[in-house]
Amino acid sequence: MNKKLVNEFGKKLKALDNHLGFKVLENTEANLNGSFISLSEKGNVLITYGNDTVFELTTIDETPAIDLDSIYVDKDNSALFGDLIKLCGEYLDVFFGDDEHDN
Repeated sequence: MNKKLVNEFGKKLKALDNHLGFKVLENTEANLNGSFISLSEKGNVLITYGNDTVFELTTIDETPAIDLDSIYVDKDNSALFGDLIKLCGEYLDVFFGDDEHDN
């Protein structure tokens, strides 16, 4: 994972909205979502707004992807959400590409 690009991603998140952040999971975590438990695997990236997880960057069949469980976006926040999805899509390879040797 290229640390310079990871830091750049964090700065761009904050530029979209100061409450946005991310966390690269160091261990697999279990989360209670309503009446069911979901697992977030080690290495996945949680995209957060304040203390709430918005969605997760992960891999599906070895393909980098954005995992949207159930998202509700009102009209006022739709542009921000669209920009956020675009930004995350641009940086998927930073977190899940084959550049593990980069610093």
